[in-house]
Amino acid sequence: MSNSVESNREVNVDVEFADFSVAQVLFGELNQNLNLVEQSAGVRIYDRGNVLRIEGRAHAVELAEKALQQRYGLIDKGYGIFSEDIGF
Repeated sequence: MSNSVESNREVNVDVEFADFSVAQVLFGELNQNLNLVEQSAGVRIYDRGNVLRIEGRAHAVELAEKALQQRYGLIDKGYGIFSEDIGF
């Protein structure tokens, strides 16, 4: 299977964040930050507590997951984030 076919296939991944309070900051008020990631990466994100389901094309899901994990790590270490830090 070629890389372009593989990266265009639809996938979903569940991402669990250990600290719910940090996850809430990451998600943003009314999930504003998640909406920005959806728009930037072209994915769909559904939240349930501290777990996200990210759906979309494989390469976009991977990009969104990595971006969210990185930003979660920054928040967990005490760094503030702004909406400008969320989009990519």
